Amino acid sequence: MKSGTSSADGADALTRLDDYVRGSMDDVEADTFEQDLFERALAGSAPELSFRASLGATFREMSARGSIDLWLTAEGLSRLQAQGGLRVVLFELDLEHPSLPEIPEGTDLLVTRVPVDLQGIGRLEAEVFSLDGRLLKRMPDITFDPADGAVFACCEAELARHASAAQTMTRIWAVREEGRSLLLELPCF
Repeated sequence: MKSGTSSADGADALTRLDDYVRGSMDDVEADTFEQDLFERALAGSAPELSFRASLGATFREMSARGSIDLWLTAEGLSRLQAQGGLRVVLFELDLEHPSLPEIPEGTDLLVTRVPVDLQGIGRLEAEVFSLDGRLLKRMPDITFDPADGAVFACCEAELARHASAAQTMTRIWAVREEGRSLLLELPCF
């Protein structure tokens, strides 16, 4: 947001823009908001529009690169590697001796292959926790192919560099007919 705008004002502006875009305002409120937004945009004082446009561009770029979905199959990895123009580094995680990946300069995407027996598993879920046990993120449907004998986590290289310093723990859960069970616990992933 622009200088002089508090983060609370910026958050409120983004919330109101989101409400407008989703159509959750009544007609009178939407008309009033729209008039104000267009006046501020013409005056160059609607930073929430710039933020939204930038965020949308980032998501479109990630989608085109194939990195918007964190979890891939071996086939998805092959497609990423074949599309050209991207430097994809594959890191094989050794579950007996886990270590952080080296991410060479110039890497676009880091894909971590996590070996695991997936036979008989209908669905996978993942949860990322801080070291103090707080749930940071829940991923209810991990893309996988049991024939791969692994799950593949894809991440933008720069994000992977920052995430490795965050010291988190990821738990991957197998979801079968009889319920959910812990399949893997991955430190600093």
